[in-house]
Amino acid sequence: MAYHEARLEQATVEELDLSQARNQKIQMERMCIDAENTYAKAKIGLLNRLNLALTANVVPAENRPTQRPLVDSATSAEALLEFAGRNHPVLKRQAEEQKALEYEYKTIRSTLIPSVTLRSNLSGNGADWDTMNYNFTKGIALDINLLENMGVAIPYRLQEKKLEIERKVFALEAARRNIESQVMNAYIDVNTFSESVTKAEEEDRLADENYRIALENYQAGKGIYLNVLNAQTSRINAHNNLIRATINYNRSQVRLLEAIGQVSPETLLTGIKT
Repeated sequence: MAYHEARLEQATVEELDLSQARNQKIQMERMCIDAENTYAKAKIGLLNRLNLALTANVVPAENRPTQRPLVDSATSAEALLEFAGRNHPVLKRQAEEQKALEYEYKTIRSTLIPSVTLRSNLSGNGADWDTMNYNFTKGIALDINLLENMGVAIPYRLQEKKLEIERKVFALEAARRNIESQVMNAYIDVNTFSESVTKAEEEDRLADENYRIALENYQAGKGIYLNVLNAQTSRINAHNNLIRATINYNRSQVRLLEAIGQVSPETLLTGIKT
């Protein structure tokens, strides 16, 4: 600003250029305020996702956002679905609960089976077993109880437990479908935002080049400073677009980790192998 004001006093820059520069300065200050607000909320969201204290300090590793591929881009959607099916904590827990219910069902059902007791005995007496002066007895007894557990209570409990198993099977399938949907949506976002980053990088390079040309033309007396301001605004917008595209890509990577049930401080730093 001081540079432009000095040039205005020297009548080497038009007042419109100075007004445009002031306006651009205000816009950049407003963008900084918005960026600080976005950063603060993103920090809270990250700490909450990791179950850490919301007052903890988060320090970015770099000032310029870079792509953080946490899941190998070569991993197919089918492989991700299979991985989630085997490793997602929610599915594991529900599968264990289903097994527990099935075990309880079998335990209750076993009480309805008639009890069978088989006894055998062998006894003998005599001075010498190798002589004829001995006697012995042997026998087998079989007891069968058919009526002890044939009341109403146990069949009712059996039916109730069977319904619990059916509800758990339904809940497990619903959870599996929901997780598969999350995996597919996150997988699509990762690929979409990866392409967006590529396009935004190209746009950013062109904006830098346009700004360089506009500045060189102005310095050579071939253009007005308003062209430089416009090129600089385009350059800032292109850079912001690249930042947003990169952030969206990184967020999609985190959502993909969440979808397959693998979010932790360690995986957010190093990613996973699928």
